[in-house]
Amino acid sequence: MTQEQTRCFELTSATELFGGKVRYWQVRLNLMQEPDSATLQALSPNERSEMMRFRQREDRVRFAGVRAALWKVLQIGYRINRDPNRDQLAGIQRDQFGKPRLVTSSGQALIVSLTFNVSHSGSYGLIAVSQCGQVGVDIERTSQINVTDLAPLICTSSECDRLAALEQSEAGAAFYRLWVGKEAALKAVGVGIGDDHMRMISIGKEGRISVTEEGAENGIFSFDPAMLTVQSIAVNDGYHAAIAMLINPSHPPL
Repeated sequence: MTQEQTRCFELTSATELFGGKVRYWQVRLNLMQEPDSATLQALSPNERSEMMRFRQREDRVRFAGVRAALWKVLQIGYRINRDPNRDQLAGIQRDQFGKPRLVTSSGQALIVSLTFNVSHSGSYGLIAVSQCGQVGVDIERTSQINVTDLAPLICTSSECDRLAALEQSEAGAAFYRLWVGKEAALKAVGVGIGDDHMRMISIGKEGRISVTEEGAENGIFSFDPAMLTVQSIAVNDGYHAAIAMLINPSHPPL
């Protein structure tokens, strides 16, 4: 897909990951003005209503820009059209954990061999699509943080120890890599980041995910760790991002 641009957002060309099993796009957002008419026309009436519930202009732009960019990806790259006269596709709906899915006009999940996930922070968004399994993404704008205070909120004890052994300048970047990696992994699994879920998984070598003893006792994780991996991706300075994939059992492990 070639680069697409409106006054609200700029969508990069697709990049492949995990041997082509995932494609992802970065979205650059113009936060200095309200979403333009071309962006609004790409949204459904329900999506425009959802956008207007945000009080801050920047939040309206993030929602509208990334959602319009996602529709562009789905329509041009995968021939998913939300015209109800063609396939009864009404829009995008989130499940109880916030994971988006395509739904029909009757609210039923649309059966397609395609999953997607989005994230946005600051002036950038991230979109990933797969036809081989579940995908999760996260992008975060970085800031000065106290790693010692924040690490116990999302990290296992061994991860906290590793962070504590690093120099302050290195610890901040390592913390953000863990943060975006875990959030992307949990979004791929589909359980959300609440209820201390981030502390219940650990990221090991080559992005392999393991479930802690606490996570196993919780019983919410039912995935095969061999089928789930996460990878950091290069984004603009001042940001960290990651993409995770839970591959379908019918495909070989990553």
